[in-house]
Amino acid sequence: MNFILDQHAAGASATWLRRDAAVGEPHYSLRDLTELDGRLEAHLEGLILAGAAGWDLAVEELKWQEPGEVFVVAALAIEAGDAEKQQVAFQSVDGSGELRRALISALAWVPWERCLPLADQCLQRDDGFWRYVGVAAYDLHRVDPGDRLVDWISDDDETVVARAARCVGTLGGTDLLDRLGGLVAHEDDAVRFHAAWSLALRRGDPAAVGAMTEFALSESSFSGDAGRLLTSVMSIDQASRLINQLAQGGDAQLRLATVLSGHLGIVDGIPWLLEMMKIPQHARVAGESFSRITGLRLDQRPLEGEWPTGFVAGPDDDPDNDDVELDADENLPWPSPEDIAAWWQTHHDRFAAGVRYLLGWDVSDPDWQRKILVLGRQRERATAAIELAIDDPQFPLMEVRARGPSQIKTLGCGRLPTEEYRCNQLESGPASSC
Repeated sequence: MNFILDQHAAGASATWLRRDAAVGEPHYSLRDLTELDGRLEAHLEGLILAGAAGWDLAVEELKWQEPGEVFVVAALAIEAGDAEKQQVAFQSVDGSGELRRALISALAWVPWERCLPLADQCLQRDDGFWRYVGVAAYDLHRVDPGDRLVDWISDDDETVVARAARCVGTLGGTDLLDRLGGLVAHEDDAVRFHAAWSLALRRGDPAAVGAMTEFALSESSFSGDAGRLLTSVMSIDQASRLINQLAQGGDAQLRLATVLSGHLGIVDGIPWLLEMMKIPQHARVAGESFSRITGLRLDQRPLEGEWPTGFVAGPDDDPDNDDVELDADENLPWPSPEDIAAWWQTHHDRFAAGVRYLLGWDVSDPDWQRKILVLGRQRERATAAIELAIDDPQFPLMEVRARGPSQIKTLGCGRLPTEEYRCNQLESGPASSC
């Protein structure tokens, strides 16, 4: 029995860590995410069925002070609706941003009816962090808090204000957008960014777009999110100028320019992407951008290349090497620039200038956006969700990190297709049904 419980405890924390990364990785589809969620649910259920023994083991694992273990305890406590257990979960996150994020992830994981009482309790606390947690719960579940959102935007804690400003954008509707205008010039970066993000997303507000442009060029932690949204809300000419400006910067900005070229989705950038594929540190992300535009899969011969001789990315076996940063592109295929260029030479005529493409089809087509949400991979799905929200300011932004079954219900899907069928359906474009 102890061995089985140990497996469930270790499996639950490890699976959550895998899921936490998977929601933003390039090779996970909704089907993959749903299967991963099924494994996580099975491990949590095993601990729940064990009763006190399962709970005690989960609490014991908190000694490691790792986010996976915090998620497990928090999910069990919230699901149980037990105030004492919830207090244990709350006390486990003091002082660590990663542990706090795991707690918020647990609030997003449980059904809303379980989350609601705890979210409202958090909103009554004096500590601004806990009010932030409460706002985040409403935001992640896409539940409209009504007039309380006005109060949250005026909170005396800047983290609460920032999350509330974000919530205005994710929930949709235009009633509160005017209240964000003054926050675009706020002295706090997070408040300024999230207010500008919501206004740019829902209204294309020029001042907000200007603020987002500053973030995109700043090499701050917000630069990537800012740049990705800007490629959707700016005109093609404006976005192209932003990408060109980034491409003149250092390695981080050059990488972002490569990413944004794929997000913008126009064929004008393809010759440059083909050149970037020849530079090892940018090759894989350039290949991803090419795939985003054209829909061409690079994980098959002869389009997939080899790891370049002498190139190092991610941690290695050298005990004297202090660089332990993970390879950000480890799940992307290595492109073969010559073979991809030959394919482009043969097929470029089917792509028109001045059109933004996502996986080979016009990203502005709402049928294609919805099809990508069902069949695309996570990064592509995030783009489709943004495009839908821009097209309909009243439409809540689809949370592509939510539990798989919840997303399937929101999208009105039946069964999700196999990988082969998924790829075939994407190749056939928006006209065919899922």
